[in-house]
Amino acid sequence: AEVACLLRLLRHMGAGAPPTSATAASATNLHVHVNVRNPLAGGDLLSCDEVLSVFVAWVRYDAVTARFARPWMWREASTAPLYASGAEFSWHEKAWEQGEGAHPNKYEMYDVPCFLRAVRAVRGAPGFAALTDDEKVERLFGRDPGTPASRLGRYCALNLRRLSGYGTLEVRRFHSTLDEAIVVRWVHFCGAFVECFRSDGGAAALLDAHDFEGALRRLQAEQEGATADELMRAMEGFVDERTAAIFMEDAGVL
Repeated sequence: AEVACLLRLLRHMGAGAPPTSATAASATNLHVHVNVRNPLAGGDLLSCDEVLSVFVAWVRYDAVTARFARPWMWREASTAPLYASGAEFSWHEKAWEQGEGAHPNKYEMYDVPCFLRAVRAVRGAPGFAALTDDEKVERLFGRDPGTPASRLGRYCALNLRRLSGYGTLEVRRFHSTLDEAIVVRWVHFCGAFVECFRSDGGAAALLDAHDFEGALRRLQAEQEGATADELMRAMEGFVDERTAAIFMEDAGVL
């Protein structure tokens, strides 16, 4: 209700939500923070493995949720997709050039396989299992330049760097709009996604796999084959079954 009221006030004041800038970058977009680690905010506190399970699930369905946003967001560098096959986006490319060449990967930015290999190494380090969850969060997602999340970067569809400080998962994927029904539905979807996939065990199954590189290849195949219908079946009971269709119709891709 508060989100809808805010949008009505913005419309009354004459605000707009322009799609693209003169250089074809996104002129506005919508970021949603879902609390998972801040004890002062609402909701349960998620363990590190639960947070990682949400991340792995997001990667699996990244190409699906990309189609929930409008097409000018698909090549937007500030919300780069999380390809299971590796990074393709970088800030030095213009929007219409994004994805044409492989990212130089100097800093492992946006690179999901590099990130998951780094997480696996940290989780397997001596003494990690004995740490508190807060200490584990700092080791994996802290702001130190050497943490896996820092090397992954913040300008991607699901930003993990806000876990240290805010205690939130930041979903950066969506376009801006003053349509309160779409915004409220998207905010609900983001929270429901976290609740749905936090306990599915996806992180442990991947990160503790004996054949880890094989598990990464399976994740890539799952991402490439994922569909909106599959996502809605997985989220049954968490969102309305029409959710994906409503987003894609609003985005003009259905």
